[in-house]
Amino acid sequence: MLEKRMKTTLELLVRAVVIVLCGFALWKSIQLARADYSFAPGTTAGLHRAMAILPADADYATRGVLRRLDDGEDSPDVDAALTRTARLNPLSSELQMTLGLRAEQHGDLAQAEHFLLQATQLDHQYKPAWTLANFCYRTGRMDNFWPMVKRCLALEPTGFDPTAVFDLCWRITDDAKKIQAFIPRRGETALAYLQYLTGNKRWEPALAWWPVALEAMDRSDKHDVDAIVGFTDAMLAAERMPEAARIWNQLVDRSLVKSGRLDPATAISIADPEFSFPRNAGAFSWRITEGSGIFPASDFSALRLELDGNQPQSVRLLITNAPVLADRKYRLVWKSDGTRLSLPADPGFGFRILTSSGAVLAECPPLLGNGGKGVCSFSTPANLAGVQVDLQYARAPGTTRSSGVLELSSVRLEFGS
Repeated sequence: MLEKRMKTTLELLVRAVVIVLCGFALWKSIQLARADYSFAPGTTAGLHRAMAILPADADYATRGVLRRLDDGEDSPDVDAALTRTARLNPLSSELQMTLGLRAEQHGDLAQAEHFLLQATQLDHQYKPAWTLANFCYRTGRMDNFWPMVKRCLALEPTGFDPTAVFDLCWRITDDAKKIQAFIPRRGETALAYLQYLTGNKRWEPALAWWPVALEAMDRSDKHDVDAIVGFTDAMLAAERMPEAARIWNQLVDRSLVKSGRLDPATAISIADPEFSFPRNAGAFSWRITEGSGIFPASDFSALRLELDGNQPQSVRLLITNAPVLADRKYRLVWKSDGTRLSLPADPGFGFRILTSSGAVLAECPPLLGNGGKGVCSFSTPANLAGVQVDLQYARAPGTTRSSGVLELSSVRLEFGS
């Protein structure tokens, strides 16, 4: 009988405890719901009401003290509140970063570094690492700078624009190899660094990083492909023709661009002499003026340009870049067909040879003279590594604007004698 009574008493006690716990949980849920409802508008007054309802809640306490700091409050009281809140919420990296920055503001650099390091140990994401890296830069404490840079850039996907990190590295040092050692060699950051170097015209570091970016790119990502192919245009803009030609050949070898290879040492200086590949790919492909009465179309091993007679009276129709050797004689040789033009031997069409700065090296004979077969001789000056070949149309005096179809079957450079 006694045993039965004890069992019944224990069961009642357990039920009572469960009822109390459920009641506490219900009360807590109601309090939390009230606090969340009070804070829902996101106002300072709403935050104060939520904190009054849940004065010991770590989340609301953290929001409260950070809001005071955001509002510009700067007093011993807010620092004390910050310290109390950090004890209440010891796993908040945001609070540790704030403590660190406040300590730096008060001149206690050792304590600042302690708190900022603590934040990086609690949270391995970008913000704590970047905050510590900037602190190290400001205070000259380099022991933790480079590890934090490496951590920032190693995030994949990064979720942030790494330009600021690259900028800070280059403010610290102009040693490109040292910086390169901390840049990931794969993923989107590797390509972003190439674009950063190119955008800042750091050509030598960009050329050194180019093989890494080429290996890191995602062939299925159009943005990656465009960025890699665009590096050739950047080299041309920097007047680095030999490097541009070398990079172009690597792109051709990897089928990233559809084109012929270049070898200026053997006078293979026009990448697509028979118009066999897509146009308007930039750099060493043929680029065509479209619109304004000009409509390109392609046949096999030929290029057709249709003019409707409404094109400008003077317009560049076609252009390509060509790497050449300095101080050499050359011949531009072409085959064209104007039989489907309104004036089959229209003298308004003609090639020009230009330097990268736009200076004219040669004005070639009319394109359609001599049955559409022509030769244009010119010489390259010393220190010249590349030329532009363009096809101009300028309405000849006494003629109307040309209309119909102009066909080009080949345009190539040869060594002259």
